[in-house]
Amino acid sequence: MSIKLDPRFYDSVMSEEKWSTVRQGRLEYDLGFTELDFGDVKVWVNVWAVVHAYVHRLCDEGAERDGFNSKSELLAVLKKHYPDLDINDEITIVKWDLIGKVEDDVNA
Repeated sequence: MSIKLDPRFYDSVMSEEKWSTVRQGRLEYDLGFTELDFGDVKVWVNVWAVVHAYVHRLCDEGAERDGFNSKSELLAVLKKHYPDLDINDEITIVKWDLIGKVEDDVNA
């Protein structure tokens, strides 16, 4: 199962400024190798943690893992993706280590 990400986050993932993502709801992701899908390009990551929490438990440290400067900046972006997001909603946080860009299969 790949994880879709907005293409504007590609550079921060590749520079390893962003190594997690927050999703609305209680979602299940497998640990291990998976693709981050930016549309035109895909990146291999090793998912090492899937954490279920609540929006009100987000903190500045978690926002920085997600490539943002603060919790308030992260919340502003989350509200754009999830307009009905509430402070008491459950969220899923996926954390990974970057492996590298998915290259085209040379044998195809």
